[in-house]
Amino acid sequence: MNTYQQRTEQLQGELQRVGLDGCVILPGANFAYYSGQFKSVDLLTTILVIPATGSPIADRPVFLLVGFEKYTTELAMPYPADYITYEPNINGYKTGFAALAKQMDLYNRRIGIESTGMRFQEAEALRTAAATIALEPIDGILAGIRATKSAEEIEILRQAARITEAALDATITDIRPGMTEIELRNRFNLEMLRAGAEGPGFDSLVVSGPRGFLQHAAPSDRAIVPGDPFLLDVGARYRGYTADITRTFVLGPVSDEFAAIYKIVREANAAGRGAAVPGATAEEVDQATRSVIERAGYAEMFIHGTGHGIGLDVHEPPRIAPGDNTILRPGMVFTIEPGIYVTGKFGVRIEDDIAITESGNDQLTIFSRDLMVL
Repeated sequence: MNTYQQRTEQLQGELQRVGLDGCVILPGANFAYYSGQFKSVDLLTTILVIPATGSPIADRPVFLLVGFEKYTTELAMPYPADYITYEPNINGYKTGFAALAKQMDLYNRRIGIESTGMRFQEAEALRTAAATIALEPIDGILAGIRATKSAEEIEILRQAARITEAALDATITDIRPGMTEIELRNRFNLEMLRAGAEGPGFDSLVVSGPRGFLQHAAPSDRAIVPGDPFLLDVGARYRGYTADITRTFVLGPVSDEFAAIYKIVREANAAGRGAAVPGATAEEVDQATRSVIERAGYAEMFIHGTGHGIGLDVHEPPRIAPGDNTILRPGMVFTIEPGIYVTGKFGVRIEDDIAITESGNDQLTIFSRDLMVL
């Protein structure tokens, strides 16, 4: 039995446990997790229906997809499945859903859906094809299964981090005054591909100088000048999984204020990594970083959580943030990314990726956390 079969059987057991007849998965991270196929949501609907263990609707997963994609999907599928196809015309998918409902007898069934991923188009088509179907969110089940990574997944994430760090190192060797944030972003993306990435795991972020206090601003045409701090929040995608690393650098002379704040953020990062052990809660790790910044007098300038899970998505549970009482267990992988943001001056964030182990944690990112003046 391969990895994808094992994952699917685990999900099927969970669906049975909560009394569902099956679930519908759209292209995206969960689709890839259970089928091994990385597809994007498209106007031409594709769904994967996974029956619960012992469910009367089917004895194995069923794809609904446009006819010309059947062969490609079947060839890539790592275990047996059934296929229902439709014609690529404007109402073809509706005909497909009608056939799906009839073949799987979806009337009066309880079917799980990704409430944050299911489009109105598919939900409406299901309800039209089987008016008595009950669609119920299973986001917690799906996230709970994916939250614990296998050893293989962790090694893939480690390699994604290595690619990211190699690209980051190559990028900063060529920083020069006058380079814009967009140029710097493009340079990183090129180096990332050269280092072996499939592509970016998310939009690479570069902010400089007074724009640095904007936590998730898109790169602009602002030119970097001597004395500017600048922040890169980047992550390579490798075999579907993404790293997520942030480092803050300075071009030229460093102000005393920036150096002092950088030291606080580095200490907060270290405190968070030290607190990330099995049995601790996500909130406790957040408090470990937050308390360092609070004691230094910058509480109001740390305006986000300490971190988030990573994997096939760049943001996954758990949230390393106030109020998240998730108990950390071996196999969980997440970021530690405290920051201080001084409005109109600069921002400092240091972000690392770690995996919880039986005895502590495994630090997947190893790029220097020392203040680097270029």
